[in-house]
Amino acid sequence: MFDKLKSAVSKLVDAFKPKSRSEKIEEIKEDIKKDPTSFEKGTAFELCCLDIFPEKDFDLLEMTHNPDSANGRFVKSDLNPDLQFKDKKTGNNFSVECKYRSSLFKGAFSWAKNKAQADRYREYEKENEIPVFIAMGLGGTPEKPEQIFLMPLKEIKYNSLFPIVLKD
Repeated sequence: MFDKLKSAVSKLVDAFKPKSRSEKIEEIKEDIKKDPTSFEKGTAFELCCLDIFPEKDFDLLEMTHNPDSANGRFVKSDLNPDLQFKDKKTGNNFSVECKYRSSLFKGAFSWAKNKAQADRYREYEKENEIPVFIAMGLGGTPEKPEQIFLMPLKEIKYNSLFPIVLKD
């Protein structure tokens, strides 16, 4: 009995240990293998988000890479937010993480799959000293969602948001 309890506690402790960068990369690779359409939907919504920040007003500095463009190798910068822009008027840089959902899950928009993912964006924001925004597309298609919400990461406390806090 004690061995079973010890084993269960050990597994629980391991589940909450911080993951190394290589473990995070492997986790993302596995997610893409499990559901390649998820990656395709994400890419389509990223392209939709480009329209929110027109070229005449914003320079596109960075964008998530296509896995095929690196001969199957994972690009580490893909752990960063999907898009980085420079506002041509102010000269300020900012990043945008794009999340599309066809519907709410248990009445909420789940923008991060876990605390570690959310913390990775917060860490990026702090280390790079630039704001990160979360663009959330809901309903419709990734190319043309029914609603798009844009929130500063610093205002988001939870991995899932109820519609009452989301604003067009």
